[in-house]
Amino acid sequence: MELDDSSDSGGRLAFWLWSAALIALKFVFAVAIADVFFYGEELSKGSVAKAMIDGIPIDFHLLAYHYYEGGGFFISGLKALAFQVIGENFLAHRLVGILTCWAVFWSFWRLVDFHFGRRAAHLAALAFLFGPSGFQRYCTLSLGIHF
Repeated sequence: MELDDSSDSGGRLAFWLWSAALIALKFVFAVAIADVFFYGEELSKGSVAKAMIDGIPIDFHLLAYHYYEGGGFFISGLKALAFQVIGENFLAHRLVGILTCWAVFWSFWRLVDFHFGRRAAHLAALAFLFGPSGFQRYCTLSLGIHF
């Protein structure tokens, strides 16, 4: 089994249908405020994003409050981009979180499909979308240091 699925249009269609369901579900959670509403560290990533936009005279590598936090700094960069596109608001935070969730889902789908087959990938996608409530609430956070 090869990782290249360019000739597998059915697999791509299935993946995109699961992706659409995932994005719709997470968007509903965000709009209904059924997810974790503004966890403290998430707002700090937004503050770093705002600092990037405003151009304060601090080196970028000093904006992250932990020296080991490359992922959080990456998320801050994504949030800065989202702030530029749709404004500095709650939706920008959630869109970055949903994008991060989708990236993990994509990796998960590819891994399960490659090693265990398409049927297992469908079951894994179902479990990913309708997993435990704690996972569902926290998976739209965009911290960078943890999922």
